[in-house]
Amino acid sequence: MSRYRTSGYVWASWSNGTTTTTASTSNQVWYAWTGGETSATSTTGTTVVWQSWVNVPVSGSVTYRYQPVQETEAQRQARELREEQGRIQMEERIRFERESLQRANDLLVAHLSVKQLKTWQKEKFFDVMSKSGKRYRITDSRSMNVLELEGEKAIRRHCIVSRESVPLPDQLLMQKFMLETDEAEFMRVANHGSV
Repeated sequence: MSRYRTSGYVWASWSNGTTTTTASTSNQVWYAWTGGETSATSTTGTTVVWQSWVNVPVSGSVTYRYQPVQETEAQRQARELREEQGRIQMEERIRFERESLQRANDLLVAHLSVKQLKTWQKEKFFDVMSKSGKRYRITDSRSMNVLELEGEKAIRRHCIVSRESVPLPDQLLMQKFMLETDEAEFMRVANHGSV
């Protein structure tokens, strides 16, 4: 039998030989689902369907109930060892990320002027002046965090990030260096948006 012809067989099995798609009692699938009701909103039909799912086998169906697996002593020890190894790896990862963040923050702070450091520590931003004389505000955020300023008003947003995952202070320092040394390249590569 062609595999394309089996689809008719599948439908015939589901509909108990009936090929109509009407919601009448002649459609055996619908009839079985609703317990003889022809309305999907029937309380009786819904109850019958629910009972079929949770505990009452319908002709030709099987009811499965969850049975907890009993571990052997060796399985329990192996599971506990895996859990302990996972916990240790997670603690090491958290420690590594904290240390990386601290090193990145120290590096950023070391490259800020006194004025930049003051606003960074107090308000989590610092301003950068490019060679063209434009002023940018770099904020404590992962995306669209570089504000182009006119006076004190932000007129555009820009964003450029590392291809690799790096601590946020490293990203901010990279943005600072690019704006100060190669504003044109920063603008060429960056994403841009309105305020």
